[in-house]
Amino acid sequence: MKRFFLSWGLFATGILGCGWQLANATQVAAVGIVGQISTYTTFGNGDVVFTLSSTAPGCTNGFWLRPTDEGFKFALAALLEAKATGSTLQVDALDTDLWAGGTSTCRVTFLVNQ
Repeated sequence: MKRFFLSWGLFATGILGCGWQLANATQVAAVGIVGQISTYTTFGNGDVVFTLSSTAPGCTNGFWLRPTDEGFKFALAALLEAKATGSTLQVDALDTDLWAGGTSTCRVTFLVNQ
């Protein structure tokens, strides 16, 4: 159900012409164990970059969370819980919204501990 609303939201954003980048984005997914987590105190106002034991197409260097995103605190909590417990994490991300601090690091849109 969440994926339906996310897909519809991306579609509607494109139709309204308020976010052509999202409308042309590809949603990719990976499932794996959290590897390295890096935080940047000044770059991006606290960007969090992390890797998984598996990658998604276009996201070979991992994933990133933007602290200004509305759900950042909840996503960070899920990420840290998965790291602390060693549980599997599912990550959905946009392969067209790459982190400015590196290549092939995709912005997270959805996280879930499995």
